[in-house]
Amino acid sequence: MSIAVQDLSGLYPAIITPMGRNGQIDYGKLDRLIEDFIAAEVSGICACGTTGQSPALSEDEHREILLHVKKRIDGRCQLIVGAGSNATAKALTQTTTIERDLGATTFLHVTGYYNNPPQAGLRAHFIALAEALRHPQSNIIPYNVPSRTASNIEPDTVVALAKHPRIVGIKESSGNLDQVNEIIARTDPTQFRVLTGECHQIAEVIASGGFGAISAAANVAPRLLARLVAVGLAGDLEQARALQERAKPVIGAVFAAKNPIPLAMMFSCDVRLPLVLLEEIRQSLVATMARYECEELGIDLHSYAGG
Repeated sequence: MSIAVQDLSGLYPAIITPMGRNGQIDYGKLDRLIEDFIAAEVSGICACGTTGQSPALSEDEHREILLHVKKRIDGRCQLIVGAGSNATAKALTQTTTIERDLGATTFLHVTGYYNNPPQAGLRAHFIALAEALRHPQSNIIPYNVPSRTASNIEPDTVVALAKHPRIVGIKESSGNLDQVNEIIARTDPTQFRVLTGECHQIAEVIASGGFGAISAAANVAPRLLARLVAVGLAGDLEQARALQERAKPVIGAVFAAKNPIPLAMMFSCDVRLPLVLLEEIRQSLVATMARYECEELGIDLHSYAGG
């Protein structure tokens, strides 16, 4: 099922796509991650996003992963589906196919990487996607990540998009807190909600009126970050900031190299070219993760060793 705007709140791990040395998807590890996330009481899972190596997945793999994840979740938490492209026609086709397979869906759609459209093009892109949704409950969340796309969704554009009933929120990963604050101030949280994709800014975004995070670091710290989000949304901003500081080393480790390379190494997985594993960061990753107890993080990385 899709996520109604009033339910778009909490922590959403942007789940990795575990891959073996032969390049095949390791569905055993994928299932284990899903179960660990649910046990950590996350609000939902975002599958086949950037952290899930979506650019390196074939169309068949993309479809199979989403079907698998939805079946495994079985209604126990929410699901956000990555389906973006820099070509609007391709994004439309992919969205239509996923809706046919999954039914009502909440989609995460990225901005136009490489072709870097102007603001009018971004508005037209997301409106076209919203208007093409076939299921009456389907909706979309634009994903703003200019560090990867060189394409920033400016506040005026976000405010315009927020008026569309099928556009229910944004994953804001610009890293610009002034921009995030402006978007929050100019949109109605009963119709549109801001989630951060910047793991080091979760507490501050919630303090400004945001509703949580779609987080790469939540792969290795789902319980710690779910707790951070929960106390922040409950109004205990002092504790949220303390937990943000506590999470700082693990977040740093996750982004020690281009995401999801460090995560793949932590989970004893592989990545697909043009990404590669980086042996020079392995020792620092191990040292950082040794600073945390499994119970605090919500993940026992030793159980993922091998493969």
